[in-house]
Amino acid sequence: MPEHFYGRRRRAWLGPAELNFHRGDSIMVGSKTTKGGLTIAGKAVSNSDADYLAVVKFLTVPEEKQDTPAFKGAEIAAIKALENNAFRQIADGMIASSSSYDFGDLAKAKAEFFFRKVAVDTMNRMNTGLNDADYFDPLHDVVPQIGATVLDPVAKDPHWEKGSFWAAIDLPTNRAHLANPKYWYAEFLAAQGADPTMVFDGKELPYRGECAGALQIAVNVAALAAETKAGYAKRNPLDKLLVGVWTGSNTLDFYFELDKDLSSPNYGDYIYIRNDPRYPKLAPDGFWMGLNCFYAGTDKLGVKRYSGLGVSWQSEE
Repeated sequence: MPEHFYGRRRRAWLGPAELNFHRGDSIMVGSKTTKGGLTIAGKAVSNSDADYLAVVKFLTVPEEKQDTPAFKGAEIAAIKALENNAFRQIADGMIASSSSYDFGDLAKAKAEFFFRKVAVDTMNRMNTGLNDADYFDPLHDVVPQIGATVLDPVAKDPHWEKGSFWAAIDLPTNRAHLANPKYWYAEFLAAQGADPTMVFDGKELPYRGECAGALQIAVNVAALAAETKAGYAKRNPLDKLLVGVWTGSNTLDFYFELDKDLSSPNYGDYIYIRNDPRYPKLAPDGFWMGLNCFYAGTDKLGVKRYSGLGVSWQSEE
């Protein structure tokens, strides 16, 4: 087995039997209780035809298709043909959940659905090259970068080239034991004076970091798309807009409710896949201790799929 495992080049997944999961649910506009199911404006939503025509179709069919004759009609099969698959899986998951998803009105429920879909879509774009993102790799001189903020390792004294929207955080930790300690970190903070609604508006690309930072980017892009800009800026001050720093980030404070129940994950849930316990000994310099990713629903065969940086649409196998 190779001595080092970095990024996409050398993964160290050691078998599905060794994977451990940790789940979190987006709570951007909804809140969970223990009653179970989906509730909107105080009314429980079921899989009945009446609830479908009155509520569910407005959640599962994209806005641009809601002005069509089929959508306005009463033929359920014709309406379902207009549905978005991600929205359908979110609705099914919430209605069947043992936890309760409560929303004050239909608009708030629609915002939550949109938030979850955009988060997964953004991660998928990072994995397909539509959004320029990848792992940094000290062994192959792929340096940490976010937007125009990039490490210059060629200079006599390696330093950061700072962009207008992001600043690097050089934490005073001891990296002497690492293979190349001079740039073994990818931790960033939104630059003071920047507009909070712009730092994730394409200014985070290209990105060279790791899976936790990529997940934070996807969540913030989704929140910015699902909320009003004023609402996003109010709950996301610049000193909390962090990428690659897990503690103290609004990404966790506002958008995730962490728990360990994986019996019924829902599309867009945050999942942590922990590597084999032997990994630290097999790859002491590796940073594939685990993967931060989203639950991306099931395929047509009913297989659960996950998406994180470098891992797109993968099953547990």
